[in-house]
Amino acid sequence: MIVLSYICAIVPLLLFLAYLQIMDSFSLAKPKRIIALIIAGVACCLLCEGIYHLTGANGSKLLKSIVEELIKGSVVLYLVLSRKVGLLGDATIYGSCVGVGFGMMENILILSAGAEANLWHSIFLGFEAAVMHIGCTSTLAMAMIMASQERFGKSTKAKSLGYAIAFV
Repeated sequence: MIVLSYICAIVPLLLFLAYLQIMDSFSLAKPKRIIALIIAGVACCLLCEGIYHLTGANGSKLLKSIVEELIKGSVVLYLVLSRKVGLLGDATIYGSCVGVGFGMMENILILSAGAEANLWHSIFLGFEAAVMHIGCTSTLAMAMIMASQERFGKSTKAKSLGYAIAFV
């Protein structure tokens, strides 16, 4: 039952990512980069957990959300600024990969901490993480790629404003 709970908490995330990959027929996303970004998402989750424990911010949902989005977003920002992503579809997939890794690790930590091994709870965790982490991080990636493509203007100030708006 416990193994099934972990599977149910992780599979929706992977299915969502597979769906995005299938829908983007022009994707330049390579499997090696996809795996690396999922691992980066796992590292982001572990970093956030460390920050929560060091600062005692475990109880504040708002503070946790802000920290999570800033840390996940920093990976996406690095990809955009280093020109490792240039297309909107690929930005969506890359942002989703970070969200998948984050969501999988978060669900593993929740279940490992002794959360109810209820199958419905695990299924809910999987779909909640898919919507929350994948949705937010892929939307952030799309907004950042649009800012980098000078949709907010050509100046550095305009691009910076675009990135800031994306984070907000």
